[in-house]
Amino acid sequence: MQALLHIARTVRREARDLTTEDVEAAESAGASDADVQLAVLIAAAFSMYNRIVEGFRARTPPTPEAFRARASEIAEHGYSDNRVSAVPGR
Repeated sequence: MQALLHIARTVRREARDLTTEDVEAAESAGASDADVQLAVLIAAAFSMYNRIVEGFRARTPPTPEAFRARASEIAEHGYSDNRVSAVPGR
C-alpha cells in the first residue's frame, strides 16, 4: 500500500517524475499491474477534479461537516434522486 501511495503522490505532484523504480517497488511489494494503473488513474483524476474546482473558483464549505447530510442521502438513494425528474412530465 505504501508503494502505491507513493505512486499516487508522485502523480499528484508531477506525473513525469514517476519512475520505473517506483513501479518496480510497488510490484515487489505485491502490487499487480492493474493496481499500479488504478493508483495512477485515481491520482490523475483526483488532480483533474481539483483543478476544475479551482478553475471555476467553486465555493466550497470550509469544513467536511457541511457534506455529511448529502453523503447520507447518496448512501441511502445513490447519486440519482428519483424524487425529482430531470425530464418535465415524467
